[in-house]
Amino acid sequence: MNSVQLIGRITADVILNTTQSGKYVCNFSVAVDGYNDKTHFINCTAWGKTAEIITTYCGKGSQIGAQGHIETGSYEKDGRKIYTTEVMLSNVYLLGKKETSPKANDYDKVVEADYTVDTGEENDLKISPDDFPF
Repeated sequence: MNSVQLIGRITADVILNTTQSGKYVCNFSVAVDGYNDKTHFINCTAWGKTAEIITTYCGKGSQIGAQGHIETGSYEKDGRKIYTTEVMLSNVYLLGKKETSPKANDYDKVVEADYTVDTGEENDLKISPDDFPF
């Protein structure tokens, strides 16, 4: 079974990217407390609407719960093989925010009203409170 559940804080502001085929994707790292006061930095990837929600409502220091699966890969760089491990997210739960986050005020409004996420495209995405699992 390949299943991951994490609770941690996002380590840097998340940037929304678009693939050549027009799909939204974001990559970020989550700091998770481990045993013996060790912190683990877990690389995560989200796609589609999940990626849009994370980049809109989360910033550096935001606490999230994440569920997904591990994917590994490799690539060549300067003649060396580099191995990668990341969590591909299937569910994300917005648990809290860092009070000094520039997006902190936006987070509180999620459950109050409908929102339009400006993606720069003609058909902007409408987000309503029913879109969130909490």
